[in-house]
Amino acid sequence: MNTLNLLGMDYGASNGRGFVGIYDGNKICLKEINRFANTPVTLLTGVYWDIVYLYRGLKNTVINAKKANIRISSIGINSWAQDFGIIDKKGNLIGLPHHYRDPGHNAGYKYVLEKFSVYELFQRLGYSPSGISTLSQLASMKDSCESALECGYKLLFIPVLLNYFLTGEISCDSTLASMSAMYNLITNKWDRKLLEELDLPDLLPNIIGHSEIAGKIKDPEMQTIGAYDIPSIMVTQHDTASAFTAMLSYGEKDTVYISCGTWGIIGVPVSKPIVTKEGYTKKFINELGYGNQGYIMRNTSGLWVLQECLKEWIDEGYKLDYDYLDEFTEYNPPNLIIDLDDELFRHPGNMNSKVEDYFNRSGCTPPSCKEELYSCVTYSLASKLSSSVKELELLTSNKYKKIQIVGGASKNKPLCKIIKQHTGKQVIAGPHEATIIGNMLAQLIYWKEAENLEETKDIVSLSFPLKVY
Repeated sequence: MNTLNLLGMDYGASNGRGFVGIYDGNKICLKEINRFANTPVTLLTGVYWDIVYLYRGLKNTVINAKKANIRISSIGINSWAQDFGIIDKKGNLIGLPHHYRDPGHNAGYKYVLEKFSVYELFQRLGYSPSGISTLSQLASMKDSCESALECGYKLLFIPVLLNYFLTGEISCDSTLASMSAMYNLITNKWDRKLLEELDLPDLLPNIIGHSEIAGKIKDPEMQTIGAYDIPSIMVTQHDTASAFTAMLSYGEKDTVYISCGTWGIIGVPVSKPIVTKEGYTKKFINELGYGNQGYIMRNTSGLWVLQECLKEWIDEGYKLDYDYLDEFTEYNPPNLIIDLDDELFRHPGNMNSKVEDYFNRSGCTPPSCKEELYSCVTYSLASKLSSSVKELELLTSNKYKKIQIVGGASKNKPLCKIIKQHTGKQVIAGPHEATIIGNMLAQLIYWKEAENLEETKDIVSLSFPLKVY
């Protein structure tokens, strides 16, 4: 067979990355092509994503691949969930996509709660809306941007919007839809009646299956470098679902999945949505993965607090040495565990001061140095993830033997060791780039190199060996 060069674009809340997966018929070799910051923009009217800059990052990735003499076979795009842009009937983007941490969304959430209780929607949809849900954001526009609702034609989630800029086509996958609070995971359909009941316009895009073509590159600038007509493949567009796709392909049984970057997501595959009162009160939700595989999971704050603190340290001129910080953490447990989901930590900025405020509010002495703060947040995250695993076992009435951790947290050795100590389970770390790998597996299936995820097991096992604690 000819070598396949699979371009995976992964947009996270803090950065965007473009990798080429070079597949030789046996294994995938990852090559990083481009990496760029994803910095929100605060204006008088709210907090936004710089979507044009993010699209430029995609185009630069294609250009960089061309300069490296890499002939791209196909492309897949995934990102975080919830956020979106709206285009009009002529295809023009109306305004900028809002950031999910924009406090203006709270008004929309209150509007939704005037019509329905959260538990009612959880039972109806299999998903609990919140202040950052797509539904809440859309409802908030009734006051803040009514013209966009009146003139809008389609709602495009971030990967859908980027793919639209690239190909001119509009289509969504089920993983992003399932996180929007406008999709019924029980019937596997958009809940268009819900929009009608909330007096919101139906701007919902069509959903197509995974590993199908979502368009071909038509961007004029791309034509000039010979990247015209490259197929864009429908991958698992939600980054967490993409990471879970990679983990599922390993075929590990009795395993809890943890994907931990800015957010920490803990989940397991299920045959049908769990919509019990216990699931609701314990803040679990249902989500779809590749091929509409169901998962029960919980979202919690992941590395967010630590990421924000590290940014401030770097700005102060502090040189990060993760090996040193990890070693300090292993031998210096903190005096206090903090709740990383506390409202105090929700918004960006001044995170070191917020941690100090948390300690003062608790009547405890704050960390005296950066090393102690690093240890405190690491132990706090390990405690949060470990307790979620135990509650997941109670909810599903299953006893899991292993925990697989992917994402940035998989490189944090003390975090993995502490989780092993807390849970008594075997902890498997990696692959670090699970989101990108899941993206590429969907592309491989499009190219008929595997019929399904089960058939990719040998490929991922050979390509990305795991570290076992």
